[in-house]
Amino acid sequence: MSTSTGAVTARLLDVWELGATRPVTGRALALLTAARPEASPAELAALSIGRRDALLLELRTRVFGDRVVGLAGCTSCGELLEVEFSGSDITIAEPPPGPAEGCVLRAEPYEVRVRLLDSRDLAGIAHESAVPAARDALLRGCVLSASLDGREVPTSQLPDGVMDLVEQWLAAADPQADIRISLRCPACATAWQQSFDIVSFLWAEIDALARRTLYDVHRLATAYGWRESDILAMSEPRRRVYLELVET
Repeated sequence: MSTSTGAVTARLLDVWELGATRPVTGRALALLTAARPEASPAELAALSIGRRDALLLELRTRVFGDRVVGLAGCTSCGELLEVEFSGSDITIAEPPPGPAEGCVLRAEPYEVRVRLLDSRDLAGIAHESAVPAARDALLRGCVLSASLDGREVPTSQLPDGVMDLVEQWLAAADPQADIRISLRCPACATAWQQSFDIVSFLWAEIDALARRTLYDVHRLATAYGWRESDILAMSEPRRRVYLELVET
């Protein structure tokens, strides 16, 4: 993204407009167009979930800084906690890429060839409301082939033990895909791990930024008759002064 504040804001507004009517996975891909403008939509959709989330964390740091502040509710007493950490604290070094044809797992007498999950897999289970069914569809979807004693079998016939092995492999091979924050409630001392979804978190921040910016554009356009592009091209300090003058 451009280092010009106005250009960055205008680009984020384009991304916000593109993703506003999309589901979560569509919003993730819209955000990725800002993180990797040189990549094609197909290339972005094919990124592993961990690689996708790492790029979104990097994008967030460039736009909002490394500090992350949010709220979490205690799983026991409901107490609201303010959670603060750095994006770098949850950025995991990318594991070396596996073979393009997938990784082979063995759970005698079964052998399965698997691949990492990507955004297309998540989009494919968007209609699933039951978590167990969604999990099962994801795990079986990342199995490229399976055999029993050397004889090919459909993934639908793989037992739960093999699916558990696939899930363990996914967690180890793409750890950035499932980030959890360790928390402890100051009120009741309950400890738990809270999932951190960079897609939803970053989208909420960009949605708030877009709405604030468009409100400012509305006020200045109404007061001075300026075009949106001219207002967005202004530096932030200059725009703030004009907004203060509108209020006087």
